[in-house]
Amino acid sequence: SPGSSFCAATTDRGSVSTDRPSQAPTSTTNLSSYALSLQPTLVPARGTFVDALISSNVVLYLSFQLLNNFILARPDQSLLFLPGSKHELFRMPQLSLLDKRLLMRFFQSILDSDQLVLREPVLSVSFLLLLHSYYILEIADELLSKYLCPLPYSITNPKLVSVIGALALLAQEEPSALPVVRRLKTLLREIGRQPSTMVSALPAALLLG
Repeated sequence: SPGSSFCAATTDRGSVSTDRPSQAPTSTTNLSSYALSLQPTLVPARGTFVDALISSNVVLYLSFQLLNNFILARPDQSLLFLPGSKHELFRMPQLSLLDKRLLMRFFQSILDSDQLVLREPVLSVSFLLLLHSYYILEIADELLSKYLCPLPYSITNPKLVSVIGALALLAQEEPSALPVVRRLKTLLREIGRQPSTMVSALPAALLLG
């Protein structure tokens, strides 16, 4: 709705949606067409999926390009270009210097499991899942704004909270903290950067194909 904040990942040719999966054909006359999809899809720039495409030579029939921008559509129907690099972040006039430093600190904590805040009660997830995930988040249904407000994050600016949710490519105006942290962790890992150079070419963590 116009009153909801959402994030669109864009290229030079406009915005794209990634919610609609490809559909198998109903006809069996052309069995080779079942894998074809005209729907643009976002995939991590690194990972097992891209490795599988390369090793199977399927990549020869595909076309990918890096994203150029993240754009946030705000409730007042204005558009805000989100920072795709550390340089762009510190040039944003909409955020104070303190907000920018708090955002950098939050990104650093995402990649460092020792810095993530653990809250009670513990998530109702299996023990094997906790072992598989070396970062433990007790923030199952907690809103992002509520999770970021206390120490050590101290992020209280609603505009900054919206920026964080949009960078995680979540369409909700009030997203939950858990999916935001998980998605940002994936994105930050895909660009292969160290915490000291966080938010460097963040859109480059995703491929449009």
